[in-house]
Amino acid sequence: MQPIKSFYYFAKLFGLCPFPLDVTTVSNVRMHYIKQLLPTYLALLFYTFCLVSIFWQSGNSSDISNAANWIQFIPNSFAYIFVLIFAIRHRMVMSDILSIFTLCDEKMRSMFGISYTIPNIKMKRFGLLLFNFQFAGCIMFLSDRSILLLKGMNNFPNGFGLEQQFKPLNLGGLSKQNSMTTDKKLNRVTTVGNIKIRPISPLETLHNTREVVEHLQELAAKINDCFGKQAIFSLLSAFICVTVQLYYMLNHIKSGFTNNRTEIYALAACSMLFLHGVEFWALFTSGENVRLKWKNLINYVFFMKSKSNDDEFRSRADDLVSFMTTNPLEFSAYGLFPIDLSVVSGIASSITTYLIVLVQFKISEDQANGDDSLNMGDSNQMQYSTS
Repeated sequence: MQPIKSFYYFAKLFGLCPFPLDVTTVSNVRMHYIKQLLPTYLALLFYTFCLVSIFWQSGNSSDISNAANWIQFIPNSFAYIFVLIFAIRHRMVMSDILSIFTLCDEKMRSMFGISYTIPNIKMKRFGLLLFNFQFAGCIMFLSDRSILLLKGMNNFPNGFGLEQQFKPLNLGGLSKQNSMTTDKKLNRVTTVGNIKIRPISPLETLHNTREVVEHLQELAAKINDCFGKQAIFSLLSAFICVTVQLYYMLNHIKSGFTNNRTEIYALAACSMLFLHGVEFWALFTSGENVRLKWKNLINYVFFMKSKSNDDEFRSRADDLVSFMTTNPLEFSAYGLFPIDLSVVSGIASSITTYLIVLVQFKISEDQANGDDSLNMGDSNQMQYSTS
C-alpha cells in the first residue's frame, strides 16, 4: 500500500514524511532515514523559534488572561511535538494495522461471504496530521468488523445447511421501491453468491469465528500501542483548550461584550470549543460503539451455545466466550483511562472545577485592582485637600 503523491507532498509540507514513495533497497540506510526525517526536524526547529520569539515579545505582563494564554499554548506545543515524534516512531505499526485490516477483511469475505468495499487505503490519505480522528477511524473500522462478523454468524446460526439461512428474495417490482432497498437486496444476492453453497458444521463456524476474533484482538492491541501515547498529549491539550475557551466566554459574557474585538474573540472561542467537542465526541463514541458491538457478539455466541445439544460444540463455545470476555476490544490512553463515554462525566466535572478556580482568581484580581484604584483616588483627594 503506497501513498499517493499528493498526500506525500502535503505531509512533507507540514514537516512530516512517514512513508517513503519507493520500496527499493537503499545502500546507506542511516542517510536514508536522515533524509526522510529531516523535514520533521526542520519543522520542529522552526516551531521552537516561533515559541521563543513569542516568549521574547510577551514582556513582563502577568495578568490572568496572559497566564491563561500560556497555560493553553504550552500543552498544545508539547502535544504537537510529541504527536509527531510518536507518529514517526510508530509508522511501521500503522502499516501493520492496515495490513491486518486487509487480512481480516479477506477472511471474513471467504469464511462468511460478507461482501463490502475495503476503505482502508483512505486512512493513509489523512496521514498522521489529524491522528485523533484517525484513532477514532481505526476504532470505528474495528466496530464495523465486529458487526459484520455478527451478521456472518447469523448466516450460520447453528451450523446447519444453507437451506435455512436465507429467506426467498423477491426481486420483482424493484422500480416501485427506493434505491436503498434495491441496493440491500442486490447486496444480499452478492452475499449468497460469494458463499460457496456448501454445508458447514457448527464446529467449523466456531473455528472461523475464533480466527477472526483473534485478528480483531491483534488489531486492538496494535491500535492501542500506536495511538495510546499520542492520545494522552492530545486529550490533555484539548482539555486545557476547552477549559480556557470556556473561561474566555464567561469573561466576555460578564463584560457584556464591551471590550475591543470581543465578538471576534468570542467567535474564535466558540470555534475552538466546537472543534475540540467534535474531537472528544468522535473518539469517545467510537470506543463506546466498539465495546457495545463486542458485547453483542459475545451474547450471540452464548445464544448459539444455548441452542445446541452437542457437548463438544457447547464446550468450544464456552472457551470462545471466556476468551472474548477475558480479552475484550477496549481502547485506552496508554492504560490511564478508557476511550469510551464513561470518561465524559469525569472530564465535565474536572472542567467545571477548574472553571470555578479560574473565576475565583479573576474575582480576586478585579477586587485587588478596585482596591488599588480606590486607594489611588483617596490619596489624590488628600493631596488636593492639603494643597
